[in-house]
Amino acid sequence: MKCIFVDIEQCELEFLLFEDEVDDKMKKKFKKLGFPNIWIHYPSDASDALADLGSGIFQQGDFQCSSFSVIEPTADASFEINYNEERNSISLKLEGTFFSGNDSEVYEDDGETEVMLSQSAGIIQVITLNNDKGKPIKKPKDEWGMSTRIEALAADLEYNNKGYRVNFNLFTKPGMYQEGDIVV
Repeated sequence: MKCIFVDIEQCELEFLLFEDEVDDKMKKKFKKLGFPNIWIHYPSDASDALADLGSGIFQQGDFQCSSFSVIEPTADASFEINYNEERNSISLKLEGTFFSGNDSEVYEDDGETEVMLSQSAGIIQVITLNNDKGKPIKKPKDEWGMSTRIEALAADLEYNNKGYRVNFNLFTKPGMYQEGDIVV
């Protein structure tokens, strides 16, 4: 078993919220935000490139992307997340080492993990929000009693494969990461 970590260069990103999902009750929830769910996407094939749209925004083309999650900050990381009512957005600052996952498949020689570990840049397209206890912040229930997570989008309010570029370094350590420690 190995655990995967990602060192993220300092970045400050703004994610937009849908107007119809933010009422006074939701604004109250946004006062106690915790670490969000984050996925960093990168081209699966090294010959594919994300299109630079300017201002740190990139877009995936008509090709497959792979991704990895950024699960939680370690003691060597810092993050700040805030709701901006005026802009109806979430600002997120990241820097340092974050836990990305425990992976027994790192030992398999399929080449996919090696490609992932060789990446140094990718995009964050969407984040889902959690409260300060790590529980998902959800939209109000619909007419069928279902509730989905609140999402905040990069660049604009369209699901169009646009995202903010982040620079990083992925690495592994032997053992399993649990509650802030590596257990061998």
